[in-house]
Amino acid sequence: MRDLNERLTRKLNGEVMSYANKMVIELLRLGAYLQREGARVTREFGLAQQQFVVLVAVKEQGPVSQKAILSDLLYENLTCQNPFRVFLPSV
Repeated sequence: MRDLNERLTRKLNGEVMSYANKMVIELLRLGAYLQREGARVTREFGLAQQQFVVLVAVKEQGPVSQKAILSDLLYENLTCQNPFRVFLPSV
């Protein structure tokens, strides 16, 4: 009986892991699709996605500091190129 219980447990764990793996793969595919579509839409305005996020934050919050916006961005600061570059005059 114990052997049967262990085999059933392994089978169920395998099925759950298989389902979890499939879910992760589908979520990654969805994320990649959303990334491509976001890039396509923002490119129509001549902006990067991060720059678009900055404009939306300014629109919703009003005047805010760069530091406040960067801390709220979904993107990690290390991978985020300066989204303000396009809005600032060249020095």
